[in-house]
Amino acid sequence: MLKDSRLLAALLPLALICLPVAPAAAASGAPSTVGVRVLGAGPAFPTLLALTEVTTATAAVEKAGGSCAGTSAAGALELATGGNWEGKWNSGFGDYEVISIEGQAYPFEPESNKNYFWSLWLNGRETPTGICGTALETGDQVLFFPSCFGSECPAPPSVLVLEGPAAVEPGVPVAFTVLSYPSSGGEPAPAAEATVSAEGVSGQADPSGHATLTFTRAGSFAVHATAGPAVPGEARICVHAGNDGSCGRNSVRMNHLVNFDWSLFKETALTEGGFWGSAPLTLQLRAEAYNVFNTPFLTAQSDNWRTVSSPSFGLYNAAGSTRRLQFAVRLTW
Repeated sequence: MLKDSRLLAALLPLALICLPVAPAAAASGAPSTVGVRVLGAGPAFPTLLALTEVTTATAAVEKAGGSCAGTSAAGALELATGGNWEGKWNSGFGDYEVISIEGQAYPFEPESNKNYFWSLWLNGRETPTGICGTALETGDQVLFFPSCFGSECPAPPSVLVLEGPAAVEPGVPVAFTVLSYPSSGGEPAPAAEATVSAEGVSGQADPSGHATLTFTRAGSFAVHATAGPAVPGEARICVHAGNDGSCGRNSVRMNHLVNFDWSLFKETALTEGGFWGSAPLTLQLRAEAYNVFNTPFLTAQSDNWRTVSSPSFGLYNAAGSTRRLQFAVRLTW
């Protein structure tokens, strides 16, 4: 009886964390560009897969007799690991139980009071759905690491999320922010005194979670954030000398714009047939409005706003067009 109850207790978090809590359709949506990272068990949390950027596809992920959308977390894991993960398909929940990633497996031991299982975190929060049921959006950060269940497990760790710019120039101080997400859920807090390090440079976060690093040479670097028993955070930054193209296109971008245009037209058939046997003669009256709500769009021109060493870096220096109205008459045959 003790063995059966211990087995049931250990399987409960697998059903709650590795799988959806109720049968549901797998996540589906448009492809997105996301970051995927895989860590081993704590307290060391060794890197099994460094932060890897992938763009999901609509092709389904199929293995172990199951199938789910390629735009889900399963699709991102499949691309980031090159398929180097194994799972057991649960037809009742329509999702996978992840068994191993990058060759690292955590088999359940019924006699143990300390069992590990793969958990999925999205943007610093543990997901309530499985890998097939977790939909992704561009910019999401996907993290897999083993969680522990049992009476001998250490306290659940918080998860660090590291935020910073995508690009910077050598010799220019760059600010990072470290946030600590509690394992129990809830809002994150600044990770004061967390260590932020990359390529021989390091800094300590202040009470607001801010740390400053200065890179001395160009290149693409992984930046890590650590703080005691917390799950480490990771980000990537491209250090480039001016706009030399080494960081690729769109590495420095301003805020997106939302614009609404409006069009109204009325067509009237003037004749049943046109001239010399052509199509019917039709008159179209048309009215169009661009930026119909007259939103004052702020934008930037020239290269100064995207040159890190410029005092105008990241600043608006121009305004978009105001509302424009135009009317037209069109005759077709």
